[in-house]
Amino acid sequence: MKKKILMVTSLLLVVFSCSFSPNDTQLENSVVTAERVTTKPFDTNGWYLAWSEEFNGTSVDTTRWSFDIGNGNGGWGNQELQYYRQENARVSGGYLYIDVKRESFNGFSFTSAKLKSQGKVQVHFGKIAARIKLPYGKGMWPAFWMLGRDFDGNNWPAVGEIDIMEMAGGQNGDIGDRISFCTLHWDHNGSYAMYGTTYTNSTRLADDFHVYEVEWTPDGIIGRIDGTQYYYNDFFYNGNDGKGNNEFQFPFYLILNVAVGGTFFTPPILNPADVTAPLPQSMVVDWVRYYTNATSVPNTWKPNSANKLIIFSETNTGNDVFSFYDSRTSTTLDTWANTCTVTEDTANKSEGTKGWKVTVGSVGWMGFGISFAAYGANLIGYTNSTLRFDIKTTSAGPYKVGIKTGAILEAWVTLDSSVGFVADGQWHTISIPMSRFFANQSYLDFQYVTLPFMFASSGASQSGAIIYIDNVYWTAGTGNGSSSSSTSLSSSSSSVSSSSSSSSSSSASSLFTHGGEVVNSTSAKLYFKPNGWTAGYVIVHYSVNNGAQQNVNMTYNSSLGRWEYTVSGLSSGATIKYGFTYQKDGIQYDTGGMVYTYTFNSSSSSSSVSSSSFSSSSNGVINVPGVVTSNAGSIANGSTKSWTVNCTVNANYRVLVTSTSTLNSRSITVTFDGTSVPISINKGQTVNVDFGWKTTGNKTLSIKANSSRVSIGKVEMVTY
Repeated sequence: MKKKILMVTSLLLVVFSCSFSPNDTQLENSVVTAERVTTKPFDTNGWYLAWSEEFNGTSVDTTRWSFDIGNGNGGWGNQELQYYRQENARVSGGYLYIDVKRESFNGFSFTSAKLKSQGKVQVHFGKIAARIKLPYGKGMWPAFWMLGRDFDGNNWPAVGEIDIMEMAGGQNGDIGDRISFCTLHWDHNGSYAMYGTTYTNSTRLADDFHVYEVEWTPDGIIGRIDGTQYYYNDFFYNGNDGKGNNEFQFPFYLILNVAVGGTFFTPPILNPADVTAPLPQSMVVDWVRYYTNATSVPNTWKPNSANKLIIFSETNTGNDVFSFYDSRTSTTLDTWANTCTVTEDTANKSEGTKGWKVTVGSVGWMGFGISFAAYGANLIGYTNSTLRFDIKTTSAGPYKVGIKTGAILEAWVTLDSSVGFVADGQWHTISIPMSRFFANQSYLDFQYVTLPFMFASSGASQSGAIIYIDNVYWTAGTGNGSSSSSTSLSSSSSSVSSSSSSSSSSSASSLFTHGGEVVNSTSAKLYFKPNGWTAGYVIVHYSVNNGAQQNVNMTYNSSLGRWEYTVSGLSSGATIKYGFTYQKDGIQYDTGGMVYTYTFNSSSSSSSVSSSSFSSSSNGVINVPGVVTSNAGSIANGSTKSWTVNCTVNANYRVLVTSTSTLNSRSITVTFDGTSVPISINKGQTVNVDFGWKTTGNKTLSIKANSSRVSIGKVEMVTY
């Protein structure tokens, strides 16, 4: 789809909000007979419900939602006519009512409500949906939307905005009451950009409940109403590397509101007398839900913080930032607005064979930075490290060095004698503890570092000045890699031994149980079990016998209510150091410092193989390539059948699954060696699922049924 992009040179804060309300009795009667079951499809096959708000209480849950109050700055930037009040939001009978009233309050002619989940619940990739019955009539502006979590009232549109649904009630007669808008807003090179499309329903959107959703991946966003797609925005459109609108690579929070009038309408509705919608009315919300799947897990690089983070150095070793890339984006050195050039110089270096030569341009300022792939890197383990680099110049600047997290949060430290800077034409080592950056921007989030090194002038720059920089790195972190808001687990409290078939430990606050289980003579299973809550995803970070750190998405075992990953190629006595990155209420947390000692004996193997997650492994380990089973049989909805297979050669592996179901479009998830692939399979069909390169050794293959009446015949593994 060809994009329509609107660019505006001046940034106008467009943070809308709407709501309406009759008296309680009138409101209740106006919606109590509404049909609760939607008549159109909302597809959740292959999706995992990570969080939901069903409004089953008697009041708005303030642990999840807070309220905007008043009319904001200039009618929330849109010259809206309503005054937001908490009293205009209520919960009754399993619904949220946002009541819009025509009443005089604090100098305004209308009241409404605006709920937001900022700081309490957030979402980051996945399917975000709500079932809503809208108000109608001229002047009604209902909305279900999201803002980047770092929004502070002044940094729009750089934080990004995702409008899942909004409606211009009464626009062009009653046509506006049938049209839903889906729109994205972002910053484009310092200017405002947006792209939106509309869907026109056959009847008023107020006549029934509808499901409004977006499906959000690192690659783009799809917008739907009742399962019908009418919006798509490709973040990598026309060769863009994804960094140009990387607002949409980081978490957002939810907003529900109804505004009255404002500049969203054409022409703008700025006079209360022009609002002719029958009032009081309500926007009625049945539920809000957030789903995740394998594509929803952020592909964020998390290096082992026990090693240095190497930005530009030949003599230091550690985690090289330029090794972080994928098929779409990579780590790059970017000069800003042609304000300088950065080249490699073999004549001027403090170590190795080359350094950076930075030549200041004539623009009047200068800057450059090392930019990670669009979604940043998880450097939570480096929060107590130190940024170091060597510099040689005769230019006093002034200059500054910075770090950026997420789409917008930056922290800068001035280069002066306190950090070792001297402009005398000799090499000097700069040393800046991370605490200096946090002192200047306390909201830095090292789970999403986007620029680990920035260098810029902090005033007018000297045209033609030369600056040599070399040996740029972060020192190793000394912490356990836990985020400040998550549970910190020490090695001593979290060390578990597998002398029995299964060992576990609970977090200090009992948020989750974790541990390891012996699978067989060469494999152990690590697991993470939330205690009374739902995780959107879990990533395990582990190393065996102090080897290289592995970062792997865990697979959810619905029968045990926990997340699992099998580590293969072990010898008895192996030490596995591990930690987790997990999502709770849409917010990502990190833990570290856990240790599991794998000890194999025949009794532990027997016990493990007979456990519920390996109930189908009673025939022993199966060598592949080859037939895993000639008839897997029926698999109940939500259940899993698993096999332990031995990859006998290093190769690319493909799983062939044949359906013996009597129905088409059966949804299953095939998981091999920790990688899950959801597929749809028809009766009698054989589907090939490729899992790429695998080394020899025992691994777990499983098939989970995501719909009813699933029956699988032959399961075979081949190489390709």
